[in-house]
Amino acid sequence: MLTDDELRRDMAAVLAAGDVLADAAVRAQAYLEAAPDRHVAPTADAVAALDRFREPLPESVGDAQSVLRMLDEVGSPGTMAQVGGRFFGLVNGSV
Repeated sequence: MLTDDELRRDMAAVLAAGDVLADAAVRAQAYLEAAPDRHVAPTADAVAALDRFREPLPESVGDAQSVLRMLDEVGSPGTMAQVGGRFFGLVNGSV
């Protein structure tokens, strides 16, 4: 198992390479662009697909690109399609 310092060093190296952040930006833009065409609530199939996240935590650092891909491809469809400000899960707030 990695120490905290080793984990920080490894993650800093991944982020410094820029590939993960660039991929995250592309995926975020695609999510925003697709949101107006989605139903607000996730479909039953999308919620059921979230079971793919039920797995033991890894013993060491995994591939950041793979984690990001799974979060986007499996997790994003299972979210509420609300991209406006002041959205807190299931509550829209205003002042």
